[in-house]
Amino acid sequence: MLDLANWRGFLLLFGVPFLLIMALFNLWAVHRFKKITAFMGATAYLGATVCFLLALTCIFLFLEQEVLSFLLFISSVLLGVAGFPKYRRLWKQGFIKGYEVDFSAPLKVRDIFTMKFWMVMVSRWGIWKAVLLRSLLTGAIIGGLLFIFNLLDVMSMIEVVTTTIIAIIGSSIYHYWRFNKSLSLLKGDLDEK
Repeated sequence: MLDLANWRGFLLLFGVPFLLIMALFNLWAVHRFKKITAFMGATAYLGATVCFLLALTCIFLFLEQEVLSFLLFISSVLLGVAGFPKYRRLWKQGFIKGYEVDFSAPLKVRDIFTMKFWMVMVSRWGIWKAVLLRSLLTGAIIGGLLFIFNLLDVMSMIEVVTTTIIAIIGSSIYHYWRFNKSLSLLKGDLDEK
């Protein structure tokens, strides 16, 4: 029987499906972006490979194959680090399309998970209110998922609250940086490296 209190069972039950879904998402992105540029397709292949290697790492950890898990983990980290410049360039190219965004256009509910929505919020409300809203949304999602773990007796309520607070603080820092970089890129202040 799969014991959720055991971290290996937790990885198998939650980590592997999440990583495989992310790998499938990246493969879907390959299909979608290959029509735009070969560069975006190659970057998505790299992301799918890293997710698949991490899923294999979780599976072999569950099977108590620590050496093979370690080698798979190191290879996925090296692939991720090697692909970072490509991801950075792809991220910048994505925001160049931000010049075409009509900031006065009405937003749809499905836009809440896109950067377009958040850049419109930054332009309408200011960076701090947008960061606060995004961080609270992130905290609600992570806190809700962790609360399910509390109901399954995987985590205590103190761990759920502490992890959620850390996620909100980390999310605030990250999104402040990301919104600032995005605004700088939209204004043309970033160098073209």
